[in-house]
Amino acid sequence: MRALIATVAVLLLAAVAIAIASGTSPGPVIAYTQFRTIADIALYVAGPGGTHEVGHGQDPSVPPDGRMVSSSAFGSNGPALTIYETAGGRSHSFFNNRVIAVPLAWSPDSRYLAVLLDADGPRITSTGLAVIDTTTMTARTVVTGVIRGASFAPSRPDRLVYGYEARSEPVEDPVVSLRTVSPDGSDPAQLTTDGNSLQPLWTTKGIVYDRETRRSAGVLPTYQLWRLRGGHSTQLTRMTPRALVAELVPLAASANGNRLIAEYEGPGVIIPLAVQLSPRRVRALATAGTKVQAVGISPDGRTLLLEHRASAFPTHEGVVETVPFGGGQPTRIASGDTAAWSG
Repeated sequence: MRALIATVAVLLLAAVAIAIASGTSPGPVIAYTQFRTIADIALYVAGPGGTHEVGHGQDPSVPPDGRMVSSSAFGSNGPALTIYETAGGRSHSFFNNRVIAVPLAWSPDSRYLAVLLDADGPRITSTGLAVIDTTTMTARTVVTGVIRGASFAPSRPDRLVYGYEARSEPVEDPVVSLRTVSPDGSDPAQLTTDGNSLQPLWTTKGIVYDRETRRSAGVLPTYQLWRLRGGHSTQLTRMTPRALVAELVPLAASANGNRLIAEYEGPGVIIPLAVQLSPRRVRALATAGTKVQAVGISPDGRTLLLEHRASAFPTHEGVVETVPFGGGQPTRIASGDTAAWSG
């Protein structure tokens, strides 16, 4: 088995080296984890040259060029996040064990990684948004406070949109607005003032985000997808309120911005959705009670990446697969959890 893994790693390295020499991307890369023990969760990448193990951690994230993969270490005594080279074997670690670092988005040129920082303690709370520059392998906190999603602009110059949560007085209801900032923390700007905008996804057709509608006390708010473009917001979905159990999160978009993969996320319920803007269609990829999670969408919008989990926690029984956007038979990629896709 070790000889096989070594051979696969050499093939992947050769494929990436050829791609770099020719000035092209090495092609789509899928990263996923495999559970061994609570303290040992292996991180794998599958690419043009095959599949091999690159390190350890959870919640992998792969940039568009597929040459790196990040992973988080929850409850570890070591660094909170590590970036591995998918072929070269080198790694770079960031942050200490007093925070939980969750990768949120890569810039389209694969230079920057936006990371949510949470306080690691009895009560996990968001403390800010950091950006890692992979050309210098340095991290900078660009926003402090409670962050509700982040996404990079789909083309250069690199700029980041994020949801920022404040508290109104005296009732302390969350007040969330969309804001933008440069990767170095400069040029901050506020985009929305309605107090109900969060979880932005920046696409070529505008910024798709959640708009929250609060209901009576003790009843969860409802969420619909909206799009901000040219300073004007347009409602995209009209789901029935009782079907919305919590946030409706846009996760990824096709290159032309017309197709999205999104999720309902709530207490004990995750339902992935295929969303098409024109003509408008919304299709559930699973039903409540199933443990299927949305991961990504291909640049041409034809293929979705999903993961099936046996439970909410990493196990030996997870499956990573692709499925056609319009429906059809899935293609199994690997046994694993917490997948990521370079597209």
